[in-house]
This record gives sequence, C-alpha cells and structure tokens, in this order.
Amino acid sequence: MSANVSAKPRAVAVESMTAPGAIRVVERPFRRGALLVCGTLSLGLGIVGIFVPLLPTTCFLLIAAWCYARSSSRLYDRLMRARWVGPYLRRYRDERAIPTHVKTASLVMMWITIGYSAYVVPNLLVRIALILTAVAVTWHLYRLPSAK
Repeated sequence: MSANVSAKPRAVAVESMTAPGAIRVVERPFRRGALLVCGTLSLGLGIVGIFVPLLPTTCFLLIAAWCYARSSSRLYDRLMRARWVGPYLRRYRDERAIPTHVKTASLVMMWITIGYSAYVVPNLLVRIALILTAVAVTWHLYRLPSAK
C-alpha cells in the first residue's frame, strides 16, 4: 500500500486548465474544510457589517469569495450571483474597480468611525494603529480605479 505524501497540494481546475487564471479547488479534505469554515465566517461577518458601522463589509465578502473559490465552486457561484453583493464582487473581480459613490461613502464612514475611536481610546499605540489603518485603506481605495 503506497500513499502520496508529496508536499505539493493537488488541485483540480474548476474551469478549463487552459484558461488563464483558472480557479482551482483544493482536494485535501482538511484544507478544503478549513476554507469552507473561514469563508462562511467571513460571509457572516460581512453580512453583519452591513448593519454595524464599525465592522467592514467588503473585505469580509472578498475573503469569503476567495475561500469559496478554492473550496466550493457551487458556493462561489452562488455568492457571485447573490442579488445584493454579487454585482460588487463581480465588478471588483473583473475590473478591479469600485463605484465612486461606494468609495466616497466607505471613506466618509471609515474616517468618522475610526476618528471617533481614536479620539476616545486612551492608549496611544491603539490610536496610532487606527490612524495608520485608515490611511492604508484610504490609499488602497484611492489607487483602485473608479467603476463606470
């Protein structure tokens, strides 16, 4: 009885192997399960983030899409076809672009909440970390092209 103990993960292409950037679903059961759990938790946090101002939505939805793309093509397709978040995720995936009004709303809400948090938190290191995070997210959004 022989077992394949190679260090390289085996993968199966969801799309054609000749397609550039084809999504590969991991075959290893533990890794696939961990990605499913991480994707589901990220999706849950993203949905909660729609209603809770301090919790980001987009980053959790992008993490969920990434995890589902590597663990379950069915869940990935379902997330991409979702009525409310599907168009944003598809636009980000295909064009790497965000609509201008979404950028503006995200930045305004982020700076209000992080600014208030930095004002009320007594720890200087936490304040610095909050401001640096806001600056990094602002720079990232500024560099992304605006969707048409």
